Amino acid sequence: MEETLEELYKKYGSIKKLSMILGVDRNKLSKELKALGLTSPNINRKFDKEDLLKMKYMYSVEQKALHEIAKEFGVERRLVSKKLKEIGVVIRSNNPKNFPEEVYNDWAEQYKLGFSYQNIASKYHVSKETVRVYLQKKMNLPSRTSKKNFSPGTYLLWGDLYNNSKSLEDIGEEFEVSSSTVAKHLALQGIDRRTGYTFDDNVYENWIYMYNEDFTTREIASIHGVSKFSVSFHLDRKGIRMRKNWQWNLAKPHLLEAELSNDQKQLIIGSAMGDGTLFNQAKGAYLRMKHKEGQRAYLEYKMKILGEFVAEAGLVDTKTSANGKVFNQVYVCSVPNMFIKQIWTLTYQSGERIIKDIIPSLDSLGLAILWCDDGSINRKGSGHLSTCNFSWEDNELLAAHLQEKFKIECYVNKKYDKYYDKNYPYIYVTVEGMKGMIRVIQKYVPPSMRYKLGEYSH
Repeated sequence: MEETLEELYKKYGSIKKLSMILGVDRNKLSKELKALGLTSPNINRKFDKEDLLKMKYMYSVEQKALHEIAKEFGVERRLVSKKLKEIGVVIRSNNPKNFPEEVYNDWAEQYKLGFSYQNIASKYHVSKETVRVYLQKKMNLPSRTSKKNFSPGTYLLWGDLYNNSKSLEDIGEEFEVSSSTVAKHLALQGIDRRTGYTFDDNVYENWIYMYNEDFTTREIASIHGVSKFSVSFHLDRKGIRMRKNWQWNLAKPHLLEAELSNDQKQLIIGSAMGDGTLFNQAKGAYLRMKHKEGQRAYLEYKMKILGEFVAEAGLVDTKTSANGKVFNQVYVCSVPNMFIKQIWTLTYQSGERIIKDIIPSLDSLGLAILWCDDGSINRKGSGHLSTCNFSWEDNELLAAHLQEKFKIECYVNKKYDKYYDKNYPYIYVTVEGMKGMIRVIQKYVPPSMRYKLGEYSH
């Protein structure tokens, strides 16, 4: 029996989807449904506080698109947009005119340097799709998956990682490619995909037990050789209430609003200006510090300063790739904290990283962290602070702060990048200024980073 229009609409729940299936004009279909007195079956759905918080987290932190959240909750995209607006969330726009042209040029430069769409989207608080569409259609930059080539050894490494229980998503995240790209190269090696449906109920009961004992879905997946999404799917199917993503490191919830020591605050501020990355969450924000393997001791020094504010995962080993080569890295995250959220609010504004509001708070330890992250000294005794990610104005303010507070002789200079045909600002520290710099930060620089002090460390 042929289904009626009312039955089809209730079945698919979306005018857009139904218009595509029937091959009719969307507006005409909308008017016809309205004439029949039909509205979306989910448009008046009620959401509790936890649902709204999850929506906010997915949209603001995970950078999920509205349609992805709508699919998760089984509702229309417009309802998700409406509910997010009601709780004060600013909806991202796909209109590229929201940013000045310089921002889009920065997107292109970052993408050429190896940053993924998701990396760029997270930094500028837009969806991954917005970045992809703009770079591909407006700036004619093809998707990296169509031109990014790795050495044969890297593809073999993917096979080894997959056979040792890494998921496609995990491998893709490490090498900044899509999971489908990983799957394609595994297939070329004759490696069969794991299905995630080959276990009996005893195994799934074990997953439930492990999850209730505070194992993460990623840890369970690694042990059983499946993806974390398979674990999440089966736990949900068994009726297990999933922990929110921000709870993975909230085994110390009392630290969310705890007061940090001055040293810990300076570590956050110095890292926010240096190599650290701040991630906003529904509850607080957290700091991630990542360094190459050779700077493991330096990262351990930072962990010591963080103390109990280090996330339970501790020091994590990972890998990254560039030019077909694989490099070992280590990183550590803090637990979410409201002070870190304050710093995030001050530094991540309008899609740009701005430091002018935290410069006055930079003290000796914070400067030491910034120098160890981004400073260098040359053979002549002068120094160079790589602050090219910040505006000329912010560089001027930082240089003025170094001169007034620490009596460090320095000034803002620029260097020309021939490849990108662009001038970048940096802070030049004179020979006399470096003597002042060493005097200020020497006692805070760990042994593993003393090379950053040159001859003055002796």
